[in-house]
Amino acid sequence: MLRTRSLPTISTVADPPSGFYHDSRFATLEDVVNHYDNHFRLGLSAQQKEDLIKYLNSLSSAQSVVPHEEGRDDHRSAGLFPT
Repeated sequence: MLRTRSLPTISTVADPPSGFYHDSRFATLEDVVNHYDNHFRLGLSAQQKEDLIKYLNSLSSAQSVVPHEEGRDDHRSAGLFPT
């Protein structure tokens, strides 16, 4: 059986206790996204940055948890792909 991290361990993605990055140098997700965009010359548009930040914030949202359907152990039970 494949083991993955549980949702509580990623709940601090959007709201870390002291800041982002290994040394807490970034105060916000926007700071992190801008750093990677500049450092790796990604050329992200303002909309792409906004979408990425919304996605990262969704990782800590209780609304992002999808209940498991009994008897279905594949990706369809998580609602990730259409059946």
